[in-house]
Amino acid sequence: MKKIILFIFIALTTTFFAYNKEDIKLSSFTKTDSLNDYVSIEKILENQIMAGYAIKEKGLDMISDYKYQKEDYDAIKNLSVDILKKNGFKPISNEEFQNKLKIIFNVKVEKGDLNFLIEYPCPQDKKVYQIDGNYVVSNNNPIFIDSQNKLLLEPLFIPQLIDYKSQYPAIHQKEKNIPKEKFADGTHVDIIKWADVKDLNEIQFTNNQKLIHRNKYLFNDVKASLTWLKFNDKLFLESLVKTFGYTKDKSLLTFVLRNNYKNIDELQKVLWNERCNEDIIFNKDVFDVITEAEVQDQIAYLRAVADYLVKETGNNNSPLDKRSSIKAEILGKIAYYCTKIGENHNMYYNFFSILGSREGGAQYEEEFKKANYYGISDFKKVWEETRTGGVSGPGIE
Repeated sequence: MKKIILFIFIALTTTFFAYNKEDIKLSSFTKTDSLNDYVSIEKILENQIMAGYAIKEKGLDMISDYKYQKEDYDAIKNLSVDILKKNGFKPISNEEFQNKLKIIFNVKVEKGDLNFLIEYPCPQDKKVYQIDGNYVVSNNNPIFIDSQNKLLLEPLFIPQLIDYKSQYPAIHQKEKNIPKEKFADGTHVDIIKWADVKDLNEIQFTNNQKLIHRNKYLFNDVKASLTWLKFNDKLFLESLVKTFGYTKDKSLLTFVLRNNYKNIDELQKVLWNERCNEDIIFNKDVFDVITEAEVQDQIAYLRAVADYLVKETGNNNSPLDKRSSIKAEILGKIAYYCTKIGENHNMYYNFFSILGSREGGAQYEEEFKKANYYGISDFKKVWEETRTGGVSGPGIE
């Protein structure tokens, strides 16, 4: 009998530790590393709810004076991780995560760091959690790289992410008792409660979907998520190309080019990017996309790029003007690749001639020579054949 009891005890003990081992494995994905970082979501939610969504004074809606702090971020982080787990997001290794960050955002983030994205193309102070109120309640929130959980998070208020009315009914009941108006500094103001926010359920649903599909697309390579983002999160997708210069996904790049080629200023952000260290990066992949486009689209894109070249050559306030060698390289490569594509559309002379006909045409020639024509075998030939637009004259060969 004693042997049987001992066997049962060992079996139960083994099962207990096996369960806790798995539980710890899951917890490493859902909780912060330090027990001191534990956040009471209920407490943070109550603070946010009782502060109200906004106040209305003299007909104007103004953000409440609630201060968004690290505890607010930690609460939204824990909720976000839980939402991702429940919706099939697969955690990736730190090595995979770092590779993704390098390719997509051109950054390296150490474990425990927190960096801003989207609104801020360069890394910001990792210790700053206070978010400007206008960002927090708008559709253009900055996005954090969370290196601990290896994902992207938006610093939302809790009522923007979960249905707090059903999940925390006691807090919602307290909210009902908040007065609808108050006097602030002798001024009468109306209080707008979170429960009064129009379409709050739809806002919560959309924020959930953005969280899920951004992370699934970037870190799990889920193509269905890219499709959802194209229809519902255009600003985010465009920022990947236009702010960070991510051009390796042809489907994404085609989408962004198609949406921006008719606006010269936005087209410029697709053709090249200025990085935080002031490096200018030429996006060669754009011309691969143009090459593979339908004929009608090719012609439309090439005409738009020609318009850009005309504008850029006459612009003395462009970032390209910081160094003449950079301007020559970027515009030279744009003209070269457009010429190669345009040769099939009777547009062979339409691009380098824009550079050659300008007063600085000789300067472009000088810079091209210095750079040995960028190692492109027929760059010199194409430049010399097309820089005058196919028109000969005295001294022109």
